[in-house]
Amino acid sequence: MPFGDYKTLGEAIRAFQVTDTWEEFVQPVPVTIHDYFRSKLKTRLTAVPVDCSEWAVCENLIYPILDEVAQNYGEYLTVWSHVPLYHEGKLLGIPDYLI
Repeated sequence: MPFGDYKTLGEAIRAFQVTDTWEEFVQPVPVTIHDYFRSKLKTRLTAVPVDCSEWAVCENLIYPILDEVAQNYGEYLTVWSHVPLYHEGKLLGIPDYLI
């Protein structure tokens, strides 16, 4: 059943038998935010209608921030964007990002 067919998050969690485990698996590292990134982000926030659609938010805010941070964790993490998820041949949905 596609993600959109569930009425609540709890309904989807039960259907997919999601469990969670709390564990510190990423060791914090100091992150230097480059001036170029700060400048681009400032421009996006002031000159681009970043909140006009879900795609605009993804492309102009979420992905650039994930990418900037992920550079410091490249050995441990990968950011996947809009990867279709299937179960038993049925499309379940397409999450914006998987990390």
